[in-house]
Amino acid sequence: MDSVLIKPKPDYNAIFLKIVEDGDTQALTELLDNTHESDIDLESRNESGCPALLIACKKGHADIVELLLKADCDVHNLDVDNTTALDKASSGGYSEIVKMLLNAGCDKDHEGFFGSRPLIYASGNGHVDIVKILLKAGYDKNYHTGSGLTACGLARRRGHQKIVELLTQKESSVGEPVHMLVS
Repeated sequence: MDSVLIKPKPDYNAIFLKIVEDGDTQALTELLDNTHESDIDLESRNESGCPALLIACKKGHADIVELLLKADCDVHNLDVDNTTALDKASSGGYSEIVKMLLNAGCDKDHEGFFGSRPLIYASGNGHVDIVKILLKAGYDKNYHTGSGLTACGLARRRGHQKIVELLTQKESSVGEPVHMLVS
């Protein structure tokens, strides 16, 4: 009797996460195009509990984020710290990714780690462009966490004067439709 060698099925989720982590756009395109959709869980998480989309946002891999969004990756997915993809992109200063996520309909009112929101993350890290984008998208510059932390207060504490000025100036074009932000 001849023995049959059964080849184990590759762990596509591990391959997928490695590609996302590395930011390899070509490899991700090939994997998504040449693998049955049931073989890859777009919501796969790494060992730290971080979903693929949040990994790409944290690393600033805009092309990977774009591919994941086109593949219908869940824009509302959270990591173990209750932070969103928009939190990660805002904190990292990735304006192109922030615009993509806003246009994809991410939850603007989600309270992340300790009640923080993207405007607080961007303000605290000195990302002027992100603060402008979030204000134009209608973020409440007066929002405060349960402990009383505001975007302006954090920016002031960290010496980000330009952001303090943005957050304390009178209303002008706040509330501009999100689709206008992509230009």
